[in-house]
Parts: sequence; C-alpha cells; structure tokens
Amino acid sequence: MNRFMRPVTRFSRLLCFSRGYSVDKQFDLFGDISIIKQDVPVAANFLRHITNTGSWWADLVKTKTTAAVEYDLKHCIIRGDDSTSVAAAKSMLDGRLHNLQELMVIFPLPPKFASFFDNLESLQKSTNTTVILVPGRENAPELIILGDSRGEVQLALKHVQTRLMNLKSYSKEIMVLHLIIDSLRRDNQLEALQKTTRTTIQVQPQIDADYRKTVSIVSAYENGTREVERFFNEKAESMSCVAHRLMVDYTTIDLLTQPISASSKYSTLKKIEAITSTTITVGTVIDTENKCEVLISGSCKEDAEEALSILGATITSFSQNTATLSVPKDIAYQLVGRNGLSVFDLASFRGVTFSSTPERSGDLVKMAIQAEDRFQLEEVRDKIESFLARFKHVALPGVSSAYMKVLMGLKNSSSFQEIQKTTSSRINTTRDPVSGEHTVNIFAENDTDAKKCLALVSERLELLRQGAAHVLFPYKYKDTFTGFRKHYILQAQVSSNVDITMKTPVASISAGKPADIGPEETVELTIVGDNAAANRQLGEMFRNRLDTIAALAQEFTFPEYLLDAFLFHDLFKLGSLKEATKTTIYIYRQAHEIRLVVCGLEPGLTSECSNAIRERIGVYTKSHQVFTSTRAFAQVLIGPNGARIDKIQKSTNCSISLTEMPGRRSEIHVMSNDPKSVQMGMKLLRDLLLALEESNASAERQ
Repeated sequence: MNRFMRPVTRFSRLLCFSRGYSVDKQFDLFGDISIIKQDVPVAANFLRHITNTGSWWADLVKTKTTAAVEYDLKHCIIRGDDSTSVAAAKSMLDGRLHNLQELMVIFPLPPKFASFFDNLESLQKSTNTTVILVPGRENAPELIILGDSRGEVQLALKHVQTRLMNLKSYSKEIMVLHLIIDSLRRDNQLEALQKTTRTTIQVQPQIDADYRKTVSIVSAYENGTREVERFFNEKAESMSCVAHRLMVDYTTIDLLTQPISASSKYSTLKKIEAITSTTITVGTVIDTENKCEVLISGSCKEDAEEALSILGATITSFSQNTATLSVPKDIAYQLVGRNGLSVFDLASFRGVTFSSTPERSGDLVKMAIQAEDRFQLEEVRDKIESFLARFKHVALPGVSSAYMKVLMGLKNSSSFQEIQKTTSSRINTTRDPVSGEHTVNIFAENDTDAKKCLALVSERLELLRQGAAHVLFPYKYKDTFTGFRKHYILQAQVSSNVDITMKTPVASISAGKPADIGPEETVELTIVGDNAAANRQLGEMFRNRLDTIAALAQEFTFPEYLLDAFLFHDLFKLGSLKEATKTTIYIYRQAHEIRLVVCGLEPGLTSECSNAIRERIGVYTKSHQVFTSTRAFAQVLIGPNGARIDKIQKSTNCSISLTEMPGRRSEIHVMSNDPKSVQMGMKLLRDLLLALEESNASAERQ
C-alpha cells in the first residue's frame, strides 16, 4: 500500500520560547512571598498531547526541580521559588517538546476515509499517543501522531495503516436508481442506514441514461458493505421508475428553485414534489441555448404525469408575469446583491423574485423578474430602468491579484476611499473565479466623475505595475525558499512594507500521491510596493537566496516500490535527519520512478543529508525480490496492529513494502543489503501463505 509522509520539518519552528521571567507577588499571614513565573508558548497540538497524557510529567518536574507546571489554552506556565528551579523545569519542557517534534508523524488520508478516523480515543489510550485529524492542505485530510516514545508512535501508525488497508479492501461502488436515493434522503433513512451498518455512503450527483447514480460505500468491515449492497438490491426489486425528461429555460429554472416567499423555505419545485410524490432533478449542464434538462421521476405513471402537467402549467404562468432585461453584468450584481447599491427596498415588493443568467456575449446578463401580476412587474422594471439611465458605469478589467491589496490602499494612504470622496463615485471589485483576475467597477451619476475616477485608479495601477519586481523559480525549491509557514516571505513583507504574492502551479490533488506538481514547474513571486527601488532590492535578495538553494540541491531517482520502504520503514530516522541537517525534501512520482530532491541553505548540512539518503537507497537496491499475492494475504501478513510484519522484518533484517495492484492483488517487495536476508524473508512469506491456504482448506472441509 503506497503511502506518503509529508516532511516533518514543517513543524520545526513551532517551538518559540520566551526567555524572560516575571514575578507574581502573593501575600499571606506570614509576609511577602515572591514566586518566579514563566509563560512558555507551546504549539496547540503539542500542548494537547501534554495535557492528554496525564499529570505524570508535571509530577516528575515537581520532583526533580520543585517547580510547578500548569497549562492554559496556549502556554505551559512554570512557577517556582527561584529562577534556578524555573530554568530547570523549562529545560525539561524543551527536551520533551523537541522529542515530540522529532517523533511526530504526519500521515495523509484519502478524503473519503477521513470520517473513520474522527474518533480515535481507544487508539490513543492503547498506544499512549495523541492522534489528531486535521484538514491539511488543498482539502486533503491528515493525521498527526504525537508520542513520547518511538515504539508508541510506530504502534499507533501501524494501527492507522491497518485500518486504512481494511477500508480500501471493503470499499465498493454500485449503481443505484436515483429515485431510491432521493426517497431515502427525504425520509432521513440514508443517515440511519450509515449508522446501523457503520458505513459511509457517498452519492455522485450525475444521473446516467438508466436513471441511476453512482454510490460509493466505505466501511471498515466487510459485512457493512454487504449489508448496504443487500439493502439497495432489495429496494430496487420493490421499486420501479417512470420518468419524463424536458428542456427548460435556465432563467425559469432559477425562479422555480427559489423560495416561494421570504418566509418560506420551500421552492415551487419542492412544492410540486410534495403534491405529486415525485422527484424533480435539475441537470447541471446548460446547453448553448441557455436551457437545462429537468428529470421528473415517480414510482408510478400517474404521479409522474401529474407532476409533468403541474410543472408545465407553472412554467406557462411564469412566462406571463416575467420580464427580462439585458444588463451589463457588473451592474446586475449591484441591483440585487446585498453589498450593492440601494436601488429599491426588496421587502416592499412581496412575491417578486430575481434571477440572472450570463448571455453568450459574455458582457451582458439576462436579468429575469417574476411578479404576482403585470402591474407589479411593470413597477419593478421601471425602477430598474430608471437606475440604469441615471448611473454611469465604467470598469477596469484584468487587474492581477498581486496588485489588489496595495491598489485598494491597505499599505498606504492613497486608498479607494479617498478616490471615491474626490470623485463622488463608488468603487467595488469582482473576481473572475476561473482566471483569478479582478475587475474594478466604478459607478457615478455623470460621465465626468466616472472617467475621472477611472483615470486616478488606472494611473495608480500603472505606477504599481512599473515598480513591481518579479522572481521566478522551480517549484521544487519553494518550501526551502519560503521557510516554515512562509516565515521568510512574511518577515520580508513586514520589514519592507510591501505586498508579496506567490503564484504556484495548479495541483491536481489525488490521495496517495507524494506530489502532483512537477518539480520544474514555475513559481512566480511578485513584489508590489510604492518604492520601486526597494522592490528591486528585495527581488535581488530573493534571487541570491534561490541561487544558494540551486547550487546545494541534490536529486535522486529510485524505483517506485522503494517509496514505502524508504519513507515508512525509516520514517523516524528520516525525520531526525531532516531536523538535524535543516533541509527539506521534495518527492515527485513520474512513470514508475520516484524523484527526490534535497534542498538546504547550509553546504555542510545539505551534503550530510544527501549522503545519508544516497547510502539508504544503496542499501535497499542491493538485493530485492517480489512476491505477488491476494490482498487478503497482505492483510494477514500485516497482522494485528502490524505485529506480524514487524516480526518478520526484525527477524530477517529486511524491509517489506506492499503495493496494491488491480484485481484485488498485492505486490510484496522484500529488500535488504544482504541477499541471504531477502531469501530468508521470501521463505517466511511462502510458509505463511502455505499455512493460510491449509487453514482455509480445512475450514471448507468442516
């Protein structure tokens, strides 16, 4: 099973300790007693582990130093009678935190399995560790495992590995009639089914030609998956589906799906569903004529036809009391948006709904207004047309996100607010979700003010563009260059009073892959500020730092099957190696090979890390054999909590890596620097497989 452990060094600067002492004076009947106090900031995850594992450590500190240890939400508070005892307690705290940091494991999880790792109390108690589920980057969840001993952390990691393998083994995708899914959701049976079967059921929104949806079943138990599959099969036998498909104008669909009134949570479509006991599904794909597909499904012909009749009559009624206006898209959002201009009070027009659909020209929006009668419809339309005639709108499109903060005045006194006051205009911005570029929209009651405002904004933007500095570098250097949590960039930004943005390549996140962005893809750094000379100076400083990283970087390639052995089997050694050498490691998968890049800023330490990795690769590639088996055998090989595979590795001095293959097969790689150890490991695997086959045969005979 392929796993990727993100470099542990990203937590290397979490431990920031205060050096000063403060004195808390307390009074009692016997006089003035001074107590030395020190508040030590501690990373939240580490503090959680310290408090979770009981008071034994605080008692130990008290015994050895006479100082008392307490905790609040962000600090470890040390109190003592003298500075010596407080310093000794502080030293013990530093030692424990550094040990936690060195042993910490960050384990990425496929998103669909994350819900099975949200309750880990039994695992934490049995292994004396703290296991925390965090969202991670790019919505990729991660488990952080903290412990005070290497054995405890490794045991917890084996538990996680075994549970993840079971989840993958018992997961399944099936096709289910969408009418069944909607019926279960409506009656809250889908949630109940998940609870009773201890599974997670995920439904894809797309409906195929046979009116079915793809359902993913995730379970930690084989029986759970079978129960869910049996349940859906029984439902399918007792339910038929009669369906009608029709094409409806997207503007009308938008009106049909809005609440009937401000006080109602039901839309017109939901009301039709309730009356006819049917399910109405709106397609997400809009064709070239601004229409989309509507699917009406029912368990009997009469219900489906009744829903079709009511929907047709409703669409006809809407068309009679609906007006459409073609409005510039930037103005349209001002008319209805909560943060837009106050054109009229929507609450005074009961029964009026609005919708907007981009027209094919791209510059206009078709705004639909639907009212209770023609008189009200004309009144609303007259107000909107009056606004359009009175207000002038100009726009400055294509503004990069890199310039927006400084342009809006967050870094200096020349802000949008001042320009608006000077020109009696209003400014807002919109962002294109695809390109990421911004449009500056300007509204004024006459052309003169609108053009004057546009000129001032354009002039300032041009000055920022001319004075900006740009730095380009390969993605593989990013973590080393930016520092922990972009500390280096943030520090430069604050000290230089500039805004620095970093544009990285778009990653296609896929669980289990070590990296999705190519090592040579370009990262662009843009430095924006009012002082062009300072921008260029900062850019040159960044380039010198990148030159140092590039000169010291070392790259390695090795077969894909070594990834598990290299990262997992020697995870703790690798973590301490990176910590000791102050380096970062970038790992990228390419065509059955792993590319590994070691980056650092100190020549001696970077070479030390590279030499250690080169030696480790040589150890694992010296002797290697492959054993192919079923996935069920791979689970037996791992054993309870990983005990069996650990025992085999220790007894044979081998590293064993498991890789999943199609058809519920697994490849088991046995590696060592000693060919005899590999032969011994292969023999143990064959003996274990033979014993398993004999056990299965005996069970079948009985």
